[in-house]
Amino acid sequence: MINKLKEPLLRKILYLLLIILVFLFIIKECKLIGFCFTIISLISPLFFGFVIAWLLKPIMLKINKKFNTTISTILTYVIIAIIIFILGFITIPIIIKEIKNIIPLIIDIYQKIPYKINIDKMLTIINNKTLKLKTIILNIFYSTFISFFYLLSHKEVSKSIKKYTPSKLISKISKNLRLFVKGTIIDTLILFITTFISLLIIRVPYSLLLALIISLTNIIPYIGPYIGAIPTILVGFSVNTKVGIISIIIIILLQFIESTFIHPIIMSKSLKISPIYIIISLIICGYFFGIIGMIISTPVVSIIKTTYDYYKKKKLN
Repeated sequence: MINKLKEPLLRKILYLLLIILVFLFIIKECKLIGFCFTIISLISPLFFGFVIAWLLKPIMLKINKKFNTTISTILTYVIIAIIIFILGFITIPIIIKEIKNIIPLIIDIYQKIPYKINIDKMLTIINNKTLKLKTIILNIFYSTFISFFYLLSHKEVSKSIKKYTPSKLISKISKNLRLFVKGTIIDTLILFITTFISLLIIRVPYSLLLALIISLTNIIPYIGPYIGAIPTILVGFSVNTKVGIISIIIIILLQFIESTFIHPIIMSKSLKISPIYIIISLIICGYFFGIIGMIISTPVVSIIKTTYDYYKKKKLN
């Protein structure tokens, strides 16, 4: 009986993988990746502007009860700017100080590596990343600017979307995504606080910076925790072997608690998606869009699943 239930699911997964492989092969052979990236980079501020407006809309609507739309939108951005400024004022000087202190340690670790990285190649990589960083900063500015106008005309935007998409479907997708965002923020904060306190207790240097790296990389499903753990383990072993081993134990323990208890509890009211589909989406989105693709892979699957379930239910009715 169990095998009979598993066969259709396995068949569906194999069909999905086959379609994905064919799709990737066609794109690669037709050399469409560069063209796709150009189009995506051009329209990305419009998309991210909409996402920012969508996230800020609940705040604006609460303020909108006492003020008109224009004043409410301006006040929303002022409040967010003040919050970001306060957080930055408190944390950025500490992070900069820790980065300055950690540079000699990185140099020391590098000098102990038997195989040396080509400096010219490393400088080229850093230069390319710097250029990408400039593009990202510009896109953030454009997206924020566009989001402001989205919020100003939120009624017209909502009406336009409802013309082409059922309002119940929009409501369901929006609800699931908001729960996902809320859950991710809470999960990240809990992991950051617990990691920071744990590293402080065992006296690992640069605890704040390392806890921040671990908590932020944890947003990337499955592989994120392992990426974020590497700097902490290296710093731990640079102190002494005992601290290094304890660092590994603490990271494994915290990740086990986070993935087994905290994350499922927080997300219990949100997404109910098979890990297989999340892994597939992670591979595809990561292949095309890198780290950003990995981060948005789960919300993308959530939108697809919610849309599929909605029309499937509608068809049955």
